[in-house]
Amino acid sequence: MIADQFEALQDELYRRRDECAQLRAMLASHDNQSSQNVTNPLIGSEDVDMNELMMAYNSQRELKRLL
Repeated sequence: MIADQFEALQDELYRRRDECAQLRAMLASHDNQSSQNVTNPLIGSEDVDMNELMMAYNSQRELKRLL
């Protein structure tokens, strides 16, 4: 039982690390493009405003906190 919980927590840790790496890459891309729009690699070729990305990130973070 404890081993299962440990594995679940470890999986969550890996998933969150990947998510952080993606967000860092998006922020770095935004810094390189200055005040221009960022192309989100997860959505495709659509241009996404950085404020929209941050709002989505904060919403997701709040949902995870509530769960």
